[in-house]
Amino acid sequence: MFKILPKLLVLKIENCQISQIPELAFSGLNKLEELTIKYSSISLIHENSFSSLPRLRLLEFISSGVRHLPKLCSVKTLRTLNVSHNFITSYDKTGVKCDNDNDQLPNFEVLDVSYNLIETIPLWLGNSFPKLKRLTSSDNVVSRIDSGTINNLPELMWLDLGNNSLTSIDSGMMSNCSGLVVLSLGDNPVQNLPAGLMSNHSKLVHLYLNNLSLHDDIWSEFLTLKRLEYLHLRSNLLTFVNSSVMERIPLLKELDLSNNFITQFNIFTFKDQYMLKLLNLSNNAIQVVPKQAFKLIHSLKELDMSRNNLTSFSKSAFKGLRKLKSVDLSQNKLKGFSIGVFNEVSTLQKLNLSHNILTKLPGFHEMHSLDVLDLSTNHLAIIDISTFFGLTGLVELDLFNNKIEYIPHGVFQHCQQLERLNLADNGIRQISAGGFLNLKKLNYLNLGQNNLAETVTVLSSLNSLTNLILKENSVTKIYRGQFPDAIQTLDLSYNKITYMAPFTFRTMKNLKSVRLEFNKLTSLQMQSVEIPRDVHPKPLFYISANPLQCDCSLSWLKELAESDAANVDLYPNIVDLQLLRCTSVYNSSPKFFKYVPRSDFLCSYREKCEYNCPCCGTKTCACRYECPAGCQCLISDDKTNIHKVHCENQNMTSVPVAIPYAVTDLMLDGNNFTTLPPDVFKDLENVKRLYLNNSNIHALQNASFIGLNNVEELYLNNNNITVIPSLSFPELGKLQTLYLNNNDIHRIEDESLGHLESLRILALDNNMLEVIPLNDLKQLLKNSHVSLAQNPWSCDFNFVCSFVDLLTSHSKMIMDSSDVKCTWDDDAYSISLLDDEVQMQCSSNKTDFINSTIEQPQTKGRDVHIAALVTISVATGIIFGVLILIYWKRDLIQVWCFIKYGWRVHNNTDDDDDDTKRPFDAFLSYSNRDELFVINELAPRLEHGEKKYKLCLHYRDFPIGACIAETIVRSVECSKRTVMLISDHFLQSEWCRYEFQTAHHQVLTEKKNRLILILLHDIDHNKLDSQLKLYFKTRTYLKYNDPWFWDKLYYAMPDTCLPVLERNGTIKRERLPMDDRFQRNISQLSDQILNEDMYEVPLTNHYQTIESPGNSEYTYGSSSGHYEEVHPCPNPTVITRINPPPPVPKHPPPPRSSSICKPPPSRTSSVCKL
Repeated sequence: MFKILPKLLVLKIENCQISQIPELAFSGLNKLEELTIKYSSISLIHENSFSSLPRLRLLEFISSGVRHLPKLCSVKTLRTLNVSHNFITSYDKTGVKCDNDNDQLPNFEVLDVSYNLIETIPLWLGNSFPKLKRLTSSDNVVSRIDSGTINNLPELMWLDLGNNSLTSIDSGMMSNCSGLVVLSLGDNPVQNLPAGLMSNHSKLVHLYLNNLSLHDDIWSEFLTLKRLEYLHLRSNLLTFVNSSVMERIPLLKELDLSNNFITQFNIFTFKDQYMLKLLNLSNNAIQVVPKQAFKLIHSLKELDMSRNNLTSFSKSAFKGLRKLKSVDLSQNKLKGFSIGVFNEVSTLQKLNLSHNILTKLPGFHEMHSLDVLDLSTNHLAIIDISTFFGLTGLVELDLFNNKIEYIPHGVFQHCQQLERLNLADNGIRQISAGGFLNLKKLNYLNLGQNNLAETVTVLSSLNSLTNLILKENSVTKIYRGQFPDAIQTLDLSYNKITYMAPFTFRTMKNLKSVRLEFNKLTSLQMQSVEIPRDVHPKPLFYISANPLQCDCSLSWLKELAESDAANVDLYPNIVDLQLLRCTSVYNSSPKFFKYVPRSDFLCSYREKCEYNCPCCGTKTCACRYECPAGCQCLISDDKTNIHKVHCENQNMTSVPVAIPYAVTDLMLDGNNFTTLPPDVFKDLENVKRLYLNNSNIHALQNASFIGLNNVEELYLNNNNITVIPSLSFPELGKLQTLYLNNNDIHRIEDESLGHLESLRILALDNNMLEVIPLNDLKQLLKNSHVSLAQNPWSCDFNFVCSFVDLLTSHSKMIMDSSDVKCTWDDDAYSISLLDDEVQMQCSSNKTDFINSTIEQPQTKGRDVHIAALVTISVATGIIFGVLILIYWKRDLIQVWCFIKYGWRVHNNTDDDDDDTKRPFDAFLSYSNRDELFVINELAPRLEHGEKKYKLCLHYRDFPIGACIAETIVRSVECSKRTVMLISDHFLQSEWCRYEFQTAHHQVLTEKKNRLILILLHDIDHNKLDSQLKLYFKTRTYLKYNDPWFWDKLYYAMPDTCLPVLERNGTIKRERLPMDDRFQRNISQLSDQILNEDMYEVPLTNHYQTIESPGNSEYTYGSSSGHYEEVHPCPNPTVITRINPPPPVPKHPPPPRSSSICKPPPSRTSSVCKL
């Protein structure tokens, strides 16, 4: 590799992930003298890696993960080895231990093994390298130095043993090292240094004895160190400075006595330190500085007396210090200074007076060289034009945490070089218009944590200002031109901002960040955050934690979030959209912005004119809208074209007049119309959804719906309609959904429905229909899903057989075909029209269909009567009684037989064969508020009990990114049973009821009862819808408070296969192969991954609940993994509240319809979530 570089002298390799150095890796570098490798990850170095480097003088492996070096004895020219910041545990692994005297390194002088894991300094080190001049073994874990090791290094000049684990040091450890210049023994747990340790080291220049618990007797050790220039005694137990010793070491340049217990010194203490440049007396207990205490230290540049108990400074304290550059007097108890105290130190560049109790300041008139002045955390209340007079060179001024309330005119006008100014946390209420006069170079200004209400005229003249902090003030409005165009970062968080003017940031071409969190913004116009088109990268905006209302004025932000916005170059990068919450017309509680549908971004109005409308002044103007009395009118932006009029539940007796012609959604449900006259909707051609349910309508007239040419959904359910006239729905060519269920309809005239070619859903269940025009029905069933159950259909042979043909041939299009029954004898008897007997009689073309059907119950009743007369005897009566008892308790007996012996009385083999293709034993359906019961009791007992069922659970098994409704359908289909936990919470959830409808649909489709209902507590049956009521009346369900509950549940569950065990004894969780009919258009259900897109707040684990600490205090949504109603946040912002859309008839979605990715239309206020 290096053969082309034969003359290379120095090779440095840094930040290369080298893992190995092979044999002769540096072959060809015959003249190389210095080799350095830094920041690698070397695990192996070949023993002959360096044998091809005959002139190598310096070898460095720094921060490269080295644990062991090969023998370097053949590199006779080696002088310096640096293996610092690695993982070497012994000197033996440094590669310089040579076995024979002939193999020694005769020129070896410098060894650095700092920042490793070495515990001992061995004796062979001194014997092998008598010419060693520098040994650095600091920052290891050295606890022992073999006797004589250091003494065998007579030419040693540098010895660094700092920050190790030495507990004792022998007095003669380095007595032969008379040439020592640098000695560091600090930061070891040594109790005390032995007397005479320094007696033979008069050449010492650097001495570091920090943190050794040294007492005052250590001063005597320095009497012979006349050449000493750097003495560090930080963090010991010294109580005074020995003046006599200081006289003997006049060449000192640095003296660090910080963090001791020194209480005083006098004017003679430092009289001979004329070369001293740095004096650190910080963190002691000094109360008084004597007059002219430093006057003879003419060379002093840096003085640190912070963290003492100083209360005052004499006027002559700094006299004579003409070279002083930095003074730190912070964290004392200074209340003030004598006038002119700093006049003697005109060369001072940095002055720190922070964390004192200063109420007034000394004059700074002669301090033209001062760059940095720190006055933070004092008690300053008043500053004026004379305060900073003379500070013409000041660059940085810190007034943080004082008591300044007013910034007067021109107070900083003499500080023309000022670049950084901190006025935070002062309680400032007002800044004069000229408060920042002449600050032409100011680029950083911190006004945070004050009481400023406005800064309109204050900041605009600061043309160099790039960083402005105004957080935690009382600013209410932001105007264009209020801030300089040079601004790069702007912090306005934690204010009371309610308004931001358009184009506020339009001219800020250097903008990088704007923080607007925790304000009072309810609306945010697009123009208010508009940025220059050519700004790259885009500035970052933070707008979360504002009481935003998701109305039509904020729709641009929804488009931006969904990457559907135009002119995206004008928008900033809003980085906290995931945290953003807002209220809307349908949700008074804050809800995550990303979950608010685009259709909910609506604005309320009483009167409104379209843009560029020419006739707004007249009441007959077509483009002028007026909301009807008693109604709520909502309108979107022009892009979505949504216009809703809510007139529901107003007890209206007639349809309001002057409904805005542009309305798209008209809610008239919950009123008292009785009848709908002709032409009542004739001018509403834009209506797409019309709600008239629950409005006590008795009659529809021909032409009632004339004019609704574009209506797609029509809700007439839950009324008292009796007849559907033939011309009820003329010209409704786009109608797709028609709900007529839960009425009293007994007659549908011919051709009243058949012409609706676009119809896809028709609900006719729960009426009084005996017959229906079959030609119309046949035409509808080509494209429409129809519900027909809960009607008293006629058993007349001429009607029934044709009707049955339609039911059987279009069973996939009839959502409740298995529940369609014909009745006779005033509804005393009924029979399913899909019953085998009905189909058999129709196929045999018998005309006595009705008579033969009625005869069965009559014969059964007569037989029972005869049997009762015959069985009079006691023995027969006892047998009959036992049989009745068995029949009465048959369910309990079957459960007992199953639990005791594992017998099932009815074991359907076909069901078992079908069930083997389903991967789950049961799908659990429940409300989010009942999830603790599922997590803590139900799921563990079923999955980890004796049977070990495989369960499909919301929070664990729902796939990533899948449609919620489709996932529910697949979960039901892929499970042998569907277990539903019925509670008040369940009945309040639209998604839970949707899951019931899906399971109910499966029961109707497969004609197998796979549904298990568990009643968690007593409920009000009036809350049940019709299908649930029917289930509770006709099916067996389980009660949680039943003592036999668990036994009955195990009996209702399917049989399970023995679990497969891993080698460690745990149950192996496998995916059973799924039947193809269960795999269409569905992602594989995951055992491990939660879908974050389906949840308002991502889960930290599978069993996080609403009360768990993982939830943010600002999170009001569900975090349980279930799609459920969000909970209200504390003190929700009150906005205009309207009733949500009326409930839609509950029908499961048509089978095999992959395009339906949402539950049936809902008018409830609960918004189901995933």
